[in-house]
Amino acid sequence: MERLCRRFVEQMLTSEPGSVLGLVEAYAAFNEFLKLQNLAEVKRSDFKAAVAPLIAEQFNVCLRNDLKLGEHSGMRGWKNVRYVGRTVPG
Repeated sequence: MERLCRRFVEQMLTSEPGSVLGLVEAYAAFNEFLKLQNLAEVKRSDFKAAVAPLIAEQFNVCLRNDLKLGEHSGMRGWKNVRYVGRTVPG
């Protein structure tokens, strides 16, 4: 799973100042990424454990609990990271 998470982070996320990537949004995007490859979904806790260190390594940001997106505050996610949504071939 680490290989898939690394590919997801490197190819489907980008650094963008001021943006917020919520954990829920990232998890949904990752499961869609898996679905496109005919792979089974993973549990959110497994996703979070695998992807958080990779995002920290790639973008130098940590998973936070205090983010605000729209009217929602106290969200978990990453600041200055955006999902770009490109489909990556197998």
